[in-house]
Amino acid sequence: GVNDTKTISDYIISEDGEGSLDIVYSLPSGLLYAFPGRSVTIKSGDISTNSAFCIIMKDFSVLGGSLKINVPEEVADVDGIYTINGPVNISGGTVDIVVAGIPAQNDGNQTVNISGGDINIKSGFSCIHIQSDDLSGEDTQTLNITGGNVTCSGEQTGLYAKNVNIIKQEGGSSPVVNGYESQDSSLLESSIIFNGSNGNVYGDIEIADNFTVPDGATLTVQDGASVSVPEDIVLTIPDSASLQVSGQGQIVNNGTVVLPENNDLLNFTGTGLVKKGDSFYTNNNEQLYPVTVKQKENEYTEYYKEGEIVTLVPEASTEELKFKEWKTTPDTLVITDNQFKMPAEAVTAEAVFE
Repeated sequence: GVNDTKTISDYIISEDGEGSLDIVYSLPSGLLYAFPGRSVTIKSGDISTNSAFCIIMKDFSVLGGSLKINVPEEVADVDGIYTINGPVNISGGTVDIVVAGIPAQNDGNQTVNISGGDINIKSGFSCIHIQSDDLSGEDTQTLNITGGNVTCSGEQTGLYAKNVNIIKQEGGSSPVVNGYESQDSSLLESSIIFNGSNGNVYGDIEIADNFTVPDGATLTVQDGASVSVPEDIVLTIPDSASLQVSGQGQIVNNGTVVLPENNDLLNFTGTGLVKKGDSFYTNNNEQLYPVTVKQKENEYTEYYKEGEIVTLVPEASTEELKFKEWKTTPDTLVITDNQFKMPAEAVTAEAVFE
């Protein structure tokens, strides 16, 4: 092992049968790396070391297998995986790092991408640390967690980057992330971070896919942060969880937010719906009632406040079928010129053709 990134080597590690690789230093040190060079790819096999694992110029990848970096507590300033220009990609396998971390430092763009696997990091400093000379500049330092199970415990910070994106990948399962917040939240321009049983939103987040907060968690939109729920997207807070907004934080809801019965109604902006139990509300807490319209070709449901005028548009008549009337529930509802005043209850309107 050396500390020399000028060694131009690309390492591919895989096991044949039940192969394993154990790297043991009699005097572990943060100055010695098992694999220095250009890139490291772990495909399979059980790999362990009691000192720093790699310092590389280009990229580091874990596709499968098991990597354990367990450094004695008395050995200080050890970085388990160190890349100069990145990225770090973990898509499978198991990564277990104790008293070390995954840093990535350079003068420009840098990313750490976790899309799968089980990652457990217990660090004396920072679990995943992405930093260039100027975090306020236009360079990108981004941590993307789109899958897998990530647990971080850092004495100072857990996840440190300019942009932290923790979001469900389309077609995949929601990532499970437990980690400390950064001590300096201004560094987190775009993040959802779960710390134990609680989650916090920093910066401006857009939910890209239907997202469910973990059971038992309290998700808090921090002061100055915002969560955007687009049209056709559902943000669900289970009965055992809760949603809170702190200070000037806000939720822009153009889709649907599902709240548990015991969650206080919050004021949202946007044109979406808020569902609490079996009841629906506008973003400013006005109760809504459903109107389900059934016709020859389609069926849909829309929501209205009590007293609003609802206009029904029947499908066009054909040579075989001519629109006759609306059959409604409740049957006491009066429809005039395809319009009625919304009562304080659910309405079903079925088009009758003859």
